[in-house]
Amino acid sequence: MTASHTTNLDMRSRLSLLWIFYMFNAAYIDITTLYYSVFINHHAKVHYTQTFLLGAGVLIEISISMVVLSRVLRYRANRRANIAAGAFLTAVQIVTLFVGTPTLAYLFFSLILIAASAAAVWYAWKWSDPATGIALSGNSPAHDHGTEAPVQDQPNGAFGPVRA
Repeated sequence: MTASHTTNLDMRSRLSLLWIFYMFNAAYIDITTLYYSVFINHHAKVHYTQTFLLGAGVLIEISISMVVLSRVLRYRANRRANIAAGAFLTAVQIVTLFVGTPTLAYLFFSLILIAASAAAVWYAWKWSDPATGIALSGNSPAHDHGTEAPVQDQPNGAFGPVRA
């Protein structure tokens, strides 16, 4: 049984929800890292310059923007934006694991962030075109056993097999 059979969320809502989940975990990883470096370790391992803070702001703004963009962009742009943002943020989070020695909490939340952004890429990649029922990846959208109708966003907002 696929995820499309276990929920009534349309793909836009599902992607938006993933980005909200990502955002909360990203905020918490930043808070715990700062708290650890300043209050427990008593010195910051990272030099917080204006450039560093701007870069961090741009990174978090990607996921903040994706919450809204996942809801409002048309299918093709939405799919491409989710794949690009998810792939980029997955790569960035993986790279951060090799800068210094991460704390256990940082490692834990990094794995969650990597999984969430990779899931956004996966869902967007498998998302079938509402007009045609065909995923742009070339794979048929949801044929578990080759007998089910394609899965796509429905006009009424439901998510499930296309009804003739």
